[in-house]
Amino acid sequence: MAIKKVRERVHNGGTTGTEADYDIIHYETSEDLLVGQVQNLARSGFRVFSGGLMEVWGEANINNSGYEAEVTVTLPTEVVNPIFDIHLTKHGNTNSVDLVVKSVSTTTITIKAMALARSNGTNVGIGAVGIFYNFKTTV
Repeated sequence: MAIKKVRERVHNGGTTGTEADYDIIHYETSEDLLVGQVQNLARSGFRVFSGGLMEVWGEANINNSGYEAEVTVTLPTEVVNPIFDIHLTKHGNTNSVDLVVKSVSTTTITIKAMALARSNGTNVGIGAVGIFYNFKTTV
């Protein structure tokens, strides 16, 4: 929960030319009090911001000894508009693995992992890869 605190200095009509001509107004707003907050703040979740921007995130795992593998993940909410600003991050694996989004539907995202050749030219399989995904869309 975030709290927005605001302090405003407002002219009160005084004519002394001093600080007494101004009132200070303090107020704060807690996000919990905002009406219509649409979100799921779980490990795989989403949040709709005012103005219609939606951020979606989650994770997937691939455990494969081959050189290419795919995983299809069910999204935490339906996505009806095109996605943009997508990020894939791997964790828990020291092998050279490239990650790409192969396809996106309204309810799933398919991520492809490809093992990259080492600098000496030898190949190593993908292994166990944890993947974090994050993207934005509009509602």
